[in-house]
Amino acid sequence: GHDNDGDGLTDCADEDCAGAVACCADHDLGSRTGLNLAGGSAGGLNADDFQGRCGFLDQEERAYRWVAPADGVYLFDTTHWRGQGDTTLYLLDRCDGESLVCNMNPLIDHGGARLTVFLRAGDERLVVVDGGGDFLLSIVRADATDAGRCRDDFGQGGFPAAGCGCIDRDLGFALGYGLADLQVAGQPSDQQPECGLAVGRSDVTVRWTAPYTGRFRFVASRQVNEPDYAPVLQIRRAACDGPVLACVRGDREASAELDLTVGDSVLLTLDNGLANGSDRASLAVLAPTELGCTDGFDDDGDFRFDCFDEDCAAAPNCQPAACPEYEAPSRVGRRVVMGTTAGRGSRERLCGSDRTADARVLWTAPLTRTYTFSALAAHETVVGVYRGACQIEDATELACRGASASAQVQAGETVTVVVDGQPNNRPFQGHFELMIGTPDETGFCDDGQDSDGDFRTDCDDADCFEDPYCADFCAGVDLGSALGDRVAVGDLTGARHDRVGSCQGFQNRTPDEGFQWTAPAAGRYRFDTLGSQADTNLYLLDGDCVGAELACNRHALDALHSALEVDLAAGQAVVIMVEHADTRTPGPFMLNIHPTEAGACADGVDDDGDGLTDCADPDCGLALACLGCVTDDLGDATGDLGEFNNFDILEVQLENNYAGTCGGDRTDERVFRWTAPRSADYRLVANWGFGQPAVIYALTGCAGEELFCAADSYRGTPNEASLRFWADAGQTLLFVVDNVFFAGAYRIEIQ
Repeated sequence: GHDNDGDGLTDCADEDCAGAVACCADHDLGSRTGLNLAGGSAGGLNADDFQGRCGFLDQEERAYRWVAPADGVYLFDTTHWRGQGDTTLYLLDRCDGESLVCNMNPLIDHGGARLTVFLRAGDERLVVVDGGGDFLLSIVRADATDAGRCRDDFGQGGFPAAGCGCIDRDLGFALGYGLADLQVAGQPSDQQPECGLAVGRSDVTVRWTAPYTGRFRFVASRQVNEPDYAPVLQIRRAACDGPVLACVRGDREASAELDLTVGDSVLLTLDNGLANGSDRASLAVLAPTELGCTDGFDDDGDFRFDCFDEDCAAAPNCQPAACPEYEAPSRVGRRVVMGTTAGRGSRERLCGSDRTADARVLWTAPLTRTYTFSALAAHETVVGVYRGACQIEDATELACRGASASAQVQAGETVTVVVDGQPNNRPFQGHFELMIGTPDETGFCDDGQDSDGDFRTDCDDADCFEDPYCADFCAGVDLGSALGDRVAVGDLTGARHDRVGSCQGFQNRTPDEGFQWTAPAAGRYRFDTLGSQADTNLYLLDGDCVGAELACNRHALDALHSALEVDLAAGQAVVIMVEHADTRTPGPFMLNIHPTEAGACADGVDDDGDGLTDCADPDCGLALACLGCVTDDLGDATGDLGEFNNFDILEVQLENNYAGTCGGDRTDERVFRWTAPRSADYRLVANWGFGQPAVIYALTGCAGEELFCAADSYRGTPNEASLRFWADAGQTLLFVVDNVFFAGAYRIEIQ
């Protein structure tokens, strides 16, 4: 929590800590050992951040920080939970390191994984559970488990290994009925139980590890549809050649009880006591009492587990607890509370869920809103919201449903949020993260949280663009009242996204840069990005970042550059936003600001001080007072605009005054004035009904520059020329329609 090197960055925010295990772990297990330290679903919170060398290179994973408490051999195991998942287990010493050990053992029952490794006290490791499906992670000392035997040459816990060829399956720490449905027939005769039949009979051997210190009952039984099976059960300590601890046989069931210490491993061999009988058996491992009151298993086979078994009546986690377990800060967003229901027992009946562990959270609403309460967890959850502090009853219920529930809460009102598990889906307890969301970010623009869950925080969320708190968040540099070329230069590569201009065709989150600027005098000013390498949009906001948009332009000059003109009062402040126009790679830009004669083209004054007055100034090229070259005014019409021709007619005296860069220097032309009705992409089409190659081009004014030019030249659609361009609402353009060889009739369409 300290800035140890004085660079202003603390812990994981400092690049010095980039590879530290603490900076990439989802959870911190400290130095704890034992069963079911953590649980969840591989493919949980993270993306695919890590890769083990033994499998699952493209799956999501869970990562845990763990520190060895002492020198020794440790067993890391995900086999205790008999879920549907298939997991890989590996250890890293750095976030960006390669896996030190890795196991994806296909012989372990139910897709679990286990590995053993020697560690020194204080060794820090990132324990990664990869793959998919439910799991429980256990970490125990393995020194006494098998005295070094039954561990493969790579220290990864795989089977078979030297001296362990008899082991067909590993059951981990599991307890209960139906642990394994075993096919005895066709297996090698590895063990030949002492109380069984003659040498050479098939047998199957599994390994099991004691999860607690106590007495355990091992039961081999015939299945209902296997009447000819007479079970034989032999138990050895630790290894295939270990001492025989028990050997029993029976007609329907064979059972034996043993006292074991936590971590002790035994080998259970099943054989058939009938010479010609069938060869399928079921195996159960039971405790005399519910030894583990937090593991989610029926340890003693009485069909009651944990706090629902009277054996656990005195267990600390099964005692009534003071409400609440957690008090949440009065805020919204992600991770309002990070907690667990594991080991807490069931205290509340919630939406019909009254058998699983739950946790209660007190929270006070900062504003009157409809809030959504969501529990993010690897196990399936139920969320209930109740009015008042710990007053959990039907009369106070505001909402109750699956992993997410919505309720309207008044400002200052306290509610109790209960997080419970689904009783029919295991695991039904574990860690959770409580997220409290709102429909939008409005009202929460200064809390540093993503209040509405759209991955945009505070002023970066469009909901906050009008909030006074965000008035200056988008403008990084104050340009004063500077005029000229290159008033500002920059690079949009890596720039943040602050706002979206109304002329942004994609309306996506593209990078932008903002600048404060103040008009030095009353008049019209031109802002453009001519000379930029980046494809830009340009828009102005009145006053500050939350001000009204004054103008927006995309590609006024060509395919990359933008320009706009705005009338401003002396001393009027604006924010100039230069925005990347599309999703391609952004790049360098420059911003030019000049006063312009436009808007004052008939006052007899050189308004911009460039020595040119009114219509003599190119700025007035599109002003009505200066458009003597225009033969037709199309207004702001779109669609099929009718038929025209370039022969001299009485009402219009045509001349050959213009030529485009793509043709039209031999014939008379018509000049059309047109104003865009709205900001959009447009297409202008001129089509001759007979064999006349068409030419159309656009000008900035009667004496202005050419913007673009298109000619038919008998290519593409016959006798047709078309231009595609962007125009802002109210923008005026001059279009010249010409011919390559001689004049003729044609139709004009603007789409």
